[in-house]
Amino acid sequence: MDENPDSTIEPTQHTPQEPSLTAAALGTAGMGALVVGISLLGLSLVALEVIEPSAKTASETASKPPSPSETAATLGPLLAAALVLGLAHLARKKRRPLNDVVVLAAPTMAGIILCLLPSYSWWNAYQYDGTRRLTPVMVGAGIILIGVGWTLINARRIYLDLHPQPPAGEAAGIQEAGKADDTAHEVANAAATDAVKADPEPDSPDSDNPKPNQSGAGHSTGALSQTAVLLRRRPRSWVLLPVAACAPVVTVALVLALVSALAAAVLPFPDISPTTTGRRADAVDPDSLPAVPTAAPTQVAWTTTLMGVDHDKMSMVAGTRGPILLTGEGLRALDGQDGSILWTYHATNADHEGHRVGDDYRYTLVSSPDRRHVAVVLESVDERFDNVRGFIIMVLDAGTGEVTAEHEYAYDYNNPPGVQLTDSVALVGRDVISLDGGSLLGRISPEEAEYNYTGTAGHSTLVVAGTDADSITLHLVPETDLARRTELKGLCRDQFLSPPVKSELPTIEAGWTALCTSGTEDPDTHATSWTMTAVNIDEIAASGVQGEVDAGNVPSGSQVPLGTGLGLDRAASAAGGTLITRTEKDRRVWEDSYGDTRTEVNPQVHMVLDPATRTAFPADQSASIATAEISFAGLPYGEPVSDYTLTIAPSNGAPPVSAAFTSTQIFSSPDHEYFPDDDYRHVVGAPGASVIALVTSDFLSGPFEITIVGVR
Repeated sequence: MDENPDSTIEPTQHTPQEPSLTAAALGTAGMGALVVGISLLGLSLVALEVIEPSAKTASETASKPPSPSETAATLGPLLAAALVLGLAHLARKKRRPLNDVVVLAAPTMAGIILCLLPSYSWWNAYQYDGTRRLTPVMVGAGIILIGVGWTLINARRIYLDLHPQPPAGEAAGIQEAGKADDTAHEVANAAATDAVKADPEPDSPDSDNPKPNQSGAGHSTGALSQTAVLLRRRPRSWVLLPVAACAPVVTVALVLALVSALAAAVLPFPDISPTTTGRRADAVDPDSLPAVPTAAPTQVAWTTTLMGVDHDKMSMVAGTRGPILLTGEGLRALDGQDGSILWTYHATNADHEGHRVGDDYRYTLVSSPDRRHVAVVLESVDERFDNVRGFIIMVLDAGTGEVTAEHEYAYDYNNPPGVQLTDSVALVGRDVISLDGGSLLGRISPEEAEYNYTGTAGHSTLVVAGTDADSITLHLVPETDLARRTELKGLCRDQFLSPPVKSELPTIEAGWTALCTSGTEDPDTHATSWTMTAVNIDEIAASGVQGEVDAGNVPSGSQVPLGTGLGLDRAASAAGGTLITRTEKDRRVWEDSYGDTRTEVNPQVHMVLDPATRTAFPADQSASIATAEISFAGLPYGEPVSDYTLTIAPSNGAPPVSAAFTSTQIFSSPDHEYFPDDDYRHVVGAPGASVIALVTSDFLSGPFEITIVGVR
């Protein structure tokens, strides 16, 4: 009898195990995490191009050579992740518990390290302008899910190494285990016997070189086949496996939600709301409001001195109770009856924005045609961020100083929004808002918003659109129908404003403007003389006229002839609250540096529109401060004096009025005698008094002195 030891070994009675639910769950969860992670990385590219194109443009615009710290922040995570993955690769070569821990932890750890890159990008964007970008979050979530998925796949491999599963062919036989007969058991025992003979000393789980069939060769295909078997043999796996597949994604989503909630609670959102100081005035009965003087002034009613900064940007308009001044210190409204301060408004964390008129740059201060509202433009900054700034348009009640509307507009350094007011709405850039409450009523097109008109509009009509080469062309927009347009061609210009492009600005007062026709240019002075007609833009817009409107087809009753002249005097019209034209006073002949003889026109006021009677009369019949000649008498610039005289001579021949007062230093020299071309003088006919505000100190010495004189 053969005593071969091999013949004494009885085949082990091995009942093939069912596919492991644990292994299938690990494989399904890992594949699910990988698929979702890779998908998120792909979607992040789409988000960068579609959802967040502005963020991409901003980052490209703000790009600059990286600093050493930025380079370290970029290369550091890459090198650290590569080191971790390299250690994991080395750990896989030998089978030990510590090595398994390294293999399992490395992908997730590398993902966390690589998440520092999108986190750094997110933080930079947040510090720059407060943006909480979606793309870096998607990238970070994708990287984490890929790392978790890789970890789960490695966990399945290690689990199969420690818990051998039947080969793929035998697993297929398990599907018919309930119907198999004894022959199937013999085949299984024979297979087990052959395995023992082939390897009498099977490796332990700690062996450095596990056998391929024990380590679960073909894990990828094995996972799919085993999952299929499980789904057929164990119905509950239909629930458990999808749960396992979703578990990593849900976990990462919950973590991100928690982090987002913490960020929302801890990290501040950008806020450019102005912090304001000041005082308000009590409302008064509209019937008790003072009227604008119509007679020639006979006395100095009051004199007030204020201190301010940015003397060359000061603006002044008429309110319902007196003049309103805007300097670097903010708004100050005076009582036209006695010169006392009614109310003040100052934004401590914002600067006032301005606009150009000719060579002048003045703070934007716009009044409504009925003088009940005034609007200013603030450039506000949130100093907690690098570049969080915007325009805030504040609308205030001209009588009390109460804020009636506040509107934020996107910041554009090169193109601040134009602001125009009717009696009930404001056009701010593209946005039409209500003066009471600030609600958004509609928008005009970006092309129309490029026409950056700032000033008073009609009582119920806005103006938009651009200019042509020869004359101003406006589109009239009724505030009740923002989609309707009436084209008004041939508006008059103030040709004495400089530079010439700014002379295209229209002049609109109390709903009236002027059309110019039949222009003739003087060959010596190059000044153009026109035939002028005043037209009411509110009535034209309300008439429903289709197509173009010019001087030849203005609706009957909506026009007043202004005669012939050199166009409108924009500053005098603003001071008088009505249209005032110019004519030639005299000529100045001089020789330039090239030896050429030049002839220049000195203009003067000519005709004044009376909107109440719809007539025009010569300026030499006007008692308005807007047509008066204002002159100074004092010592030359820089010399202290105790007697400084301001003289106001009405153009209708009424006796002049003089104001003498003490000044710290005379800033203006005696040759400043023409209204309104003095940069340091502002004139307006306001309720209660006609007002002149002028700088009376040397602006180089710090805050300057503003002397305000009220006459009536």
